[in-house]
Amino acid sequence: MKFRLFCIVVLSLSTHVIFTDEKEQDPAKIGVFHYDRGHYKDALAAFQAAKEQDPQNPMHYMRIAKAYAQLDNFEGALQILKEAPEIDAEHQKALYLDYLWLMGNTYRYLHAFDQATECFQSLVANAALDDYRQAWLAGNALSGLADHE
Repeated sequence: MKFRLFCIVVLSLSTHVIFTDEKEQDPAKIGVFHYDRGHYKDALAAFQAAKEQDPQNPMHYMRIAKAYAQLDNFEGALQILKEAPEIDAEHQKALYLDYLWLMGNTYRYLHAFDQATECFQSLVANAALDDYRQAWLAGNALSGLADHE
């Protein structure tokens, strides 16, 4: 019993320490903290606060979409992805490829297979040789979508 109480106290103190540092008050970091622990509603709220602070950062929109997806709200995920600021594919290649992957999967879960296929084809077309993992994943997703045509 004493050990259990000790663990609870240590855990609550460690969580308090994480959020008492001024730079840790960044809502994006708080959102990642909650997301990584499976607290998707708390993560969603933090990511939305981060988007309000920095609406030009497409990463916030993508994180909100991922939280929505974890909560099985794919319509919400799609809506926020459509609202995201444009990503410069040339200068933010990895972020752009992640966006295409996330958008394609969101369409796939909504059974919008034509749009999903378009996203995955764009991902394959934009993936460089060093992005083979993403191209391979997209290729597999495309082959799975062929069953729905």
